[in-house]
Amino acid sequence: MKWVEFSVVVTGETAEAVTDLFSQYSHSGGVAIQEVSEPDEIRIGPQSLTKSRRVRIAAFAPLPQDAEDGAIVAARQGLRDGLSYLDMITSVGELHERTIADEDWESAWREHFHPNRVGIRSVVVPTWRDYDPEPDDIVIRLDPGMAFGTGLHPTTQLCARELEKRVQPGETVLDVGCGSGILSIIAARLGAGQVRGIDIDPVAITAAMENVAHNTLSDVIDIREGTLPRTGQDPFDVAQQDWPEAVKEHGGWDIVVANLTAEVLEELAAPLAVATRPGGILIGSGIIAEKFDMAAYALMEAGLRLIDAVSDESGDWRAIILMRPTGTETG
Repeated sequence: MKWVEFSVVVTGETAEAVTDLFSQYSHSGGVAIQEVSEPDEIRIGPQSLTKSRRVRIAAFAPLPQDAEDGAIVAARQGLRDGLSYLDMITSVGELHERTIADEDWESAWREHFHPNRVGIRSVVVPTWRDYDPEPDDIVIRLDPGMAFGTGLHPTTQLCARELEKRVQPGETVLDVGCGSGILSIIAARLGAGQVRGIDIDPVAITAAMENVAHNTLSDVIDIREGTLPRTGQDPFDVAQQDWPEAVKEHGGWDIVVANLTAEVLEELAAPLAVATRPGGILIGSGIIAEKFDMAAYALMEAGLRLIDAVSDESGDWRAIILMRPTGTETG
């Protein structure tokens, strides 16, 4: 058998949207991501600006004897259409295509993946790569065969850094929209006593469970399919879900991390607030800069108090950090 490799070079900020597109046409959802350049620094007068790093994304599909097989034609057209749409929003490269012999397919797929630092201390390492960690490194062993959360997206990195600053040993952490489970694993590696990751996508759930197992954290991290109730439903139903006893005793999770979108954060504002214990922290991300106010207003209207906001280097993406006030706080 032979394989067709479809590939494109995009910026790191676009990588997650493109991997989602490519996963629809790749064998078993497998998508390879390879960083092809470090960020370039350019000077304008006395100031310097950092351009986004670039990554190469590749999808692999089995090639029948008939090269014009309907599935290959559909994949080629689907990728071209999807990239054309994305190109109207942000610049993407040209779609490339090549044929790979069966015996070379696995090595071609795996050669793309290398250790990737996603936080100050957190490093994502493919399961088949060796890595010599720095003394303070938190190593997350990941099988990037699925297209969910490889850690390249700035919003994942913003969340990782906030978790590194805030998770204390023994705390409980809820990861809403957990994807591949990267943030859940980071929280557990930081010493969280109980972590739950939830996602509405069953493929993401499978990937997350496998990655939790790779990191031998199944006794700490509980992955489940599902979400919190949307606006219009009773947000207090959240409190009736099957939370661990430690969460029930404290009236919610010590830390809730939700790497979603501004629109979903707005919809889930009330249940996210209820899921966070009094005195606990909510980290919300996936917010493009121009929609920050919308997300922030909804979360504060739900009763949370803004304590910080951070941006990625480009300024295009933001994360918001809020606290649920305790009953003793005033003003």
